[in-house]
Amino acid sequence: MGMRAEDGRKNECRPVMGQIEVEPRGDMTSRESGQTSTGSFLIRSFDELSQEGKQMTAYAARASAPSDDAGHWHAINWAACYREVRSTSLGVAARMVSGGERAALEPAIGSLALGRNAADATFLEGAAHVTDTATFVARLTHVFLHRGGLVGVDRVCSVESTPRGKITLRCARRDYSPQTVLLSTGAHSNRLLASCGHRIPLIAETGYHLELDVDPVFISRPISLPRLGVVLTSSQYGARVAGISHFGAPGFRVRPSLLSSALDRLREFLPMLRARPGFEVRSGERPTTPDFFPVVERVPGHPSVFLSSDHGHLGLTLAAVSSGILADLVTNGSSGYESELSSQRFSRRQGA
Repeated sequence: MGMRAEDGRKNECRPVMGQIEVEPRGDMTSRESGQTSTGSFLIRSFDELSQEGKQMTAYAARASAPSDDAGHWHAINWAACYREVRSTSLGVAARMVSGGERAALEPAIGSLALGRNAADATFLEGAAHVTDTATFVARLTHVFLHRGGLVGVDRVCSVESTPRGKITLRCARRDYSPQTVLLSTGAHSNRLLASCGHRIPLIAETGYHLELDVDPVFISRPISLPRLGVVLTSSQYGARVAGISHFGAPGFRVRPSLLSSALDRLREFLPMLRARPGFEVRSGERPTTPDFFPVVERVPGHPSVFLSSDHGHLGLTLAAVSSGILADLVTNGSSGYESELSSQRFSRRQGA
């Protein structure tokens, strides 16, 4: 049985229609002045991946960049950066593309006035993204039901577990007594873990996105512009702008004006961009740990309670991997990644 746990706050819900769009694409990330962190290239530019395709990141010095930034830009060893990208791409084909090729890949942004080095970009082949996340989840649910699963909707108030493995779920409508419980409740995991005497170090990284009033063919892949602090991603309506995050305790006040300000900066170079009528800035809390790795574990002292949480930006990307690790933990009692992904890693580091 699958159950959605709600924490009593307002949840985003919308009707699900149509089919999942799966289109081979390439993704782009633009190279900013002084930006040489490969991890930043790869992590920040992936916007919940699922379609086979490619991703590009274009880095560029803004026309108004200070002279010391410009000097730093020319001092960067781009050949070394390229080798670093390739050596840490984990199987993703990464290559640099020229201005002409970049313009051919994404004509809408090919002439972005971000400086004379705007042609430099890292092109990640084999990346992917989802254009309609609601429909994607609906299709996954359909597969789950087709394979014999059941879906129940209730508000889980607490999880009570004895050392011998007896479990009681205290819910708003009724109580349940399952043999095994998997908690995957994101930034609010500690609320349910409290009754098990367990707590993990996590924080909510709130992200924002806004649908833009553009044609569906405006862009064909996620495009990260780190210098402007935004990511453009194709969507079911055309494209959306995202890329702004801030950190705080789960449930803290959202600040949609952050994304609005980023859009204003982007419009200095692409003045045709504006919010799609009838759409507002939407936000969501990404559960994030101090080392940005997820927690996948059996809850200490509770042999029938398992946890999978804190995937940050890569929830969809790592879903299949986490599921495999959880399957090993539940069916075999252990996993080869048990030590690396257990929350106990944080206490071990403090004692080191």
